Amino acid sequence: MAKAAVKAVDFSGVKDRGAFNPKRVDAGDYAAIITKVEDTTVQKGDNAGDFMYIFTIKLQKFSQNSYPYYCKLADNQLWKLRNLLIAAGMNVPKKKMKLDPNKVVGKAIGVTMADDEPYQGRIKSVIDAVFPISELGDVAVDAGSSDDEDDDATPQMAGDDTD
Repeated sequence: MAKAAVKAVDFSGVKDRGAFNPKRVDAGDYAAIITKVEDTTVQKGDNAGDFMYIFTIKLQKFSQNSYPYYCKLADNQLWKLRNLLIAAGMNVPKKKMKLDPNKVVGKAIGVTMADDEPYQGRIKSVIDAVFPISELGDVAVDAGSSDDEDDDATPQMAGDDTD
């Protein structure tokens, strides 16, 4: 039996794990923080190549767990992006607008976690819904401040009013 070839392999730029750590948590509502947003494209299916944002969301109670939240910019998927922006405190008018998704990074939101189909024999949690953190009630929130003020073309963060 032949042996495998010896090769020089450079592991210096390799991360210890992927960008997400979607460990299973009990289904329910949690306080969370949007920690990152990236531009990417849909990799598979009929919409392969279409643009989308991937938001990284971490649960405050389990800060080592990070979950992806995929927002395609297709007409039938914009509701998902709009819900996330509103949950993060943005005023999102029902019209065409210039959007800077980076404005929600560091913002606290509420998320509903649910079990997903088993992957490699393990059940993982996924974000089933997003909502304003104020709907969670008395939760310790450690969110970034909204001290940016831009021109009218960019949506502004909503005030401190809680409905």
